[in-house]
Amino acid sequence: MRAKSSIPPSLVAGQLLEFQAESRRRAYYGLPVQDALATFHIGARRLWDELRAAARGTAAEDTAIELVAPLWMWVQSASGVVADAFADEAGSRYAREAGLRQRFLELLRTGGAPREHTAEIARELGFDPDGDFRALCTPAAPWAAEGHLGLLQRAARQLAGRVSCGLSGQLMVAITQRVDPADLATRVISLCGDDARVGVGLDRSGLAGAEMSIADAERALAVASQGGRATSFEDVWLQASLLDSRERLHPLFAEVRQVTGEQPLLAETVLAFADAGSSLAHAATALGIHPNTVAYGSASGTSSPVPIRAPSPDSSARSSASPADGACGIHENPPVHSMITPKTANRALPTLRYR
Repeated sequence: MRAKSSIPPSLVAGQLLEFQAESRRRAYYGLPVQDALATFHIGARRLWDELRAAARGTAAEDTAIELVAPLWMWVQSASGVVADAFADEAGSRYAREAGLRQRFLELLRTGGAPREHTAEIARELGFDPDGDFRALCTPAAPWAAEGHLGLLQRAARQLAGRVSCGLSGQLMVAITQRVDPADLATRVISLCGDDARVGVGLDRSGLAGAEMSIADAERALAVASQGGRATSFEDVWLQASLLDSRERLHPLFAEVRQVTGEQPLLAETVLAFADAGSSLAHAATALGIHPNTVAYGSASGTSSPVPIRAPSPDSSARSSASPADGACGIHENPPVHSMITPKTANRALPTLRYR
């Protein structure tokens, strides 16, 4: 009997269809394609070893030799079906996951969607909706090229925890859970270049926290001045929080802006005192004047001391209500207790730096 007629074509086709369905199922659950292919190769090798052992020294030995070609063709056909099924499933799965990641980001950015809907997508992406989230963001331009964002997503899979990357307007946003932000920032910079700027938000709880962390990261990125490193909102929260508040807060600074315009050396003295860690001696060294002159708020070239006026009860209330409110005034004949001290300098400092 000829070997090629021993396997009906319909049976071969039926087997291949079964292999295809099983391969797609295994690909869906993440089994590596090399493991699936190895199954067929190991099975074919063992089958051939059994046939050869059974035919050795008998009249069927020639027939066994004739089975080499059809057996190899069967392995080749099965391997092709498995590889194609894995490729198709991987492509559709990647496209679906990419769509889910983008939708998840849009829901967090825009808000207003039912929480359960957002939570369902979060679970599909492997996040715990009630867990802690942290966001990172960079300018979107470097990631606009096709496939570039996918490179980052694949690189992020090497990290412990979960990462979901997507584009939103002018930003690339990575939403993370249980991930070291420094590790992810390193991968972002390695793909984007040494001049890449990265903003990092705070670790916040729940989906509402994820939304706030995105805003944190965006603000941190906006004030980041150095590329090649991550800028955390935790480190720049004051500058980041005041970023878009200039017009709203401008009336609060009118008096001090006027005073610093008229007495620029006074402002320089207060800033030097703050930069020196509230040390009169160090501030005096930086300004090249006597410590007593610093204490009275008089920089080199002024004819009389012009210290900061002790804040009124009204201004104290305003200062406690807003960290950006440091309005202060000038008293022409100040008492001794109104000399520059850490307390008075710190009240004036936010306003002077905001000028």
